[in-house]
Amino acid sequence: MSTKKELEDENNELKKQFEEMRNTAIKLDTSLKEEMKRSAAQKLQIEFLVAYANNILGATNNLQNQLNQLAQAGVDTGNEEEK
Repeated sequence: MSTKKELEDENNELKKQFEEMRNTAIKLDTSLKEEMKRSAAQKLQIEFLVAYANNILGATNNLQNQLNQLAQAGVDTGNEEEK
């Protein structure tokens, strides 16, 4: 049978282990939250770059259409293909 001192020592050891596990859980939670913030920021950056690329693509298509219209109207665009 355990003595009171042994039970107190075991209880103190369990408290110490619990506190270590609690601190580890807090660190993991903090790390997870930071990673989620980074992921959200990266997602926003990617969305911005996609939108920017789409805008450039749209502007390029508009310019190409204008060049085609000018070429159809007989204006020399300097963009004629070699025949």
